[in-house]
Amino acid sequence: MNFRRLACLLLGVWLGGSAWMTVDAARAVSGAERLASAPSPTAAAYLSAAGRDVARELLRHGAAEQARWALETWQTVELALGVAVLFVLLFGTREGKYPLFAALLLLVLAGFERFMITPEIVSRGRLLDFMAPGAAAGERAKMFVLEGARTGLEVGKAAVGAVLAGMLLVTRRSGHTGHEVDLVDHTDYRHVDR
Repeated sequence: MNFRRLACLLLGVWLGGSAWMTVDAARAVSGAERLASAPSPTAAAYLSAAGRDVARELLRHGAAEQARWALETWQTVELALGVAVLFVLLFGTREGKYPLFAALLLLVLAGFERFMITPEIVSRGRLLDFMAPGAAAGERAKMFVLEGARTGLEVGKAAVGAVLAGMLLVTRRSGHTGHEVDLVDHTDYRHVDR
């Protein structure tokens, strides 16, 4: 088994999943707005009974809760993928210190985001879901900073992941050229070297 390929596969799943989660979070919020603006006839009856503004807030809250759950779940999966990439590189390959450092950095960034940034985003987001827009300007500013930090971490993880993927795809182990052949000297095995 080629463990470098396995590490690249795991890294690709990680980077692709991160990109998908970014798109999915934006889709969830816009989907709630779209449903509130143009509901189906059956949903329109329920929304008008609850009141347009209340229904809009409930739909936004539901979409935000779904996005928060997906974010926490994905970040737990990221940690598992980070551990897997690090262990594959550490125990399955003869990679140098730079790829190992990049894998460790990815894992540290994912852990910092999961355990330091995301819990704050989730708790503050739940507080802000039902507050009036002008009532919590300070809290909204803090949330904006936290979201900026999370976005910065996502960009940093993507950059480190791309560099690590480049190192794994381009570099070769020292002393391995890919053209070495083990010669067989037994007369019955001459057909192997042809």
